[in-house]
Amino acid sequence: MSRFAIRFILGTGLMVALMAVAGCAGVRQLDTGTQAGAASAELFVPYQFQVQAIDGTVLRENFYTFDGRDQTLRLAPGEHELVLRYFDLIQNNEDRTDDYARVLSEPITVSFTARANSQYAVTGDRPATPSAGEAFAANPTLTIENRASGDTVSGDVAVAEPE
Repeated sequence: MSRFAIRFILGTGLMVALMAVAGCAGVRQLDTGTQAGAASAELFVPYQFQVQAIDGTVLRENFYTFDGRDQTLRLAPGEHELVLRYFDLIQNNEDRTDDYARVLSEPITVSFTARANSQYAVTGDRPATPSAGEAFAANPTLTIENRASGDTVSGDVAVAEPE
C-alpha cells in the first residue's frame, strides 16, 4: 500500500472518530438512579438551565464554572421536584472590558408529573442582553412540556430568596 493510501485511511479514520466524539459531547447524561430499560421518562434540560437537584438528590453543588452542555435525565414515573439554576453567558455589547456577562439565578424549583415512556423538556425564554438575563434570573418564566404533545406538565415555579 502506498504512503498516500495509508495517510488517507488514517486521516479519514481519525476525522470520523473526532466527529463521533464531538457529536456526543453536547449532551450530559445525569444519573438519577433509574435504570435504562425500566419504565421511565426522559427530561431534556437545555444548557442555560443547570440541574442542581432532583427529588432532594443534589446533582451539582457549585456553579463556579459554566457548563455549556445540555442535560438529559432518566426519571421514574410519578411526581418530581426539580431544582434548576439559570446560568448563561450572554454576549455583552455594553461593556467593552468583557465579551460576555455571566448570569446566575438563585435556585429555581419546579414540580411536574412524569409518565412512563414519555419525553419532556424544560422550556423558557432566552434573554439576548445581560440586563434581560438578570431580569429573567430574578423572575424566570419556564415550563416543562411533553415533547410529543406540547402540553405543559409543570406546576408553579418558585425562586429562592438570595442568601
